[in-house]
Amino acid sequence: MQKSFELDPNAGQILTNQGVQFKKQGKIQEAIIYYKKAIELDKTFADAYVNLAALYNEINRRQEALALCQNALEINPRHMVGLFNLAVIYQGLGQYEEAIRAYKKLLEITPQNIQVHANLAALYYEVKQYDKAISVYDFAKQRKHVFPESFEQAIELRR
Repeated sequence: MQKSFELDPNAGQILTNQGVQFKKQGKIQEAIIYYKKAIELDKTFADAYVNLAALYNEINRRQEALALCQNALEINPRHMVGLFNLAVIYQGLGQYEEAIRAYKKLLEITPQNIQVHANLAALYYEVKQYDKAISVYDFAKQRKHVFPESFEQAIELRR
């Protein structure tokens, strides 16, 4: 039975889906086991790397998360969730220029993604690049993105 499962071309997807379910249930260790097994069975299934990276980032294992995201992006350089997670991980590590590069690369793929614009605006603000923050903020605001009131007030003070 185990052998036939390992030969299933969808095994990586099946195991990753199970990992997602465990994560939703708060069963973190089980989710990690399933994501790792998915990667073991299908080293080319980028979603397994991305999901494990996101989980590791959530539990502050950011260096491991970073390596997993980079692996996923070697498999699929245009993996949108992978690029988004990469930016978030870099931001969490304090590697702001790398985070900005990841967000910009993501915007090359999906230029109308308002959430990416919002995150980039917040990051520019965080690193005191206020003119860039305002520019990106205005773009997202024109497209009806709702920012926290405190962020809107901070932006307005910088105009």
